[in-house]
Amino acid sequence: MRWLAVMVLAALIVGLTWWKVSSRHAELPPVPSGVLATQPSAEAWQGQVRSQRVGTSSDLSPQEAGTTSQAHHDAMRAQSAEVVNAGHNKLLSQYQNEKVDAHWARVRERSLVSNSVSQQIQDLKVEPKNMTVHCRSTTCAIAADFATQGAADDWLTLYATSPGTNLFNLSSQVTANADGTAHIQIYGLAKN
Repeated sequence: MRWLAVMVLAALIVGLTWWKVSSRHAELPPVPSGVLATQPSAEAWQGQVRSQRVGTSSDLSPQEAGTTSQAHHDAMRAQSAEVVNAGHNKLLSQYQNEKVDAHWARVRERSLVSNSVSQQIQDLKVEPKNMTVHCRSTTCAIAADFATQGAADDWLTLYATSPGTNLFNLSSQVTANADGTAHIQIYGLAKN
């Protein structure tokens, strides 16, 4: 009985696959009799049919699929960059426009500095250099230098997820220093 169910399932899968593949290839439209020599060739008709169909990437030539895939990837990257920049600019603006709560800022700055080096950070040898922390009333700005961008990224991952840091909704940007080291600038909410 079990083998019968497996056979039926396999036949169903093969049948659906064959049907799906065979239905993808559209017939070329018939060429009317008496058509002038200036009419498009069969290849051009195929291109028109292909461009009019809303098909899968398997309908495209490898070059077309590659170009389409690259264009889609570039569009997604640009859209992601816009979202990241908008979030960064929003936190930057909030930080710049806040008044300073001196007591809270002092306590929060000390906490953020003391949590900047953990055992994991030391084990990975990604300790920050030239670290500065400035807090206002709900947001903080953190800057530090690292030997490489990879070190900055590793440190940020460990730092941001540390329970003692207690930063949320943060934005970071890593840029290259003139000497080849990396500089990270972080803005984040630090008060709920």
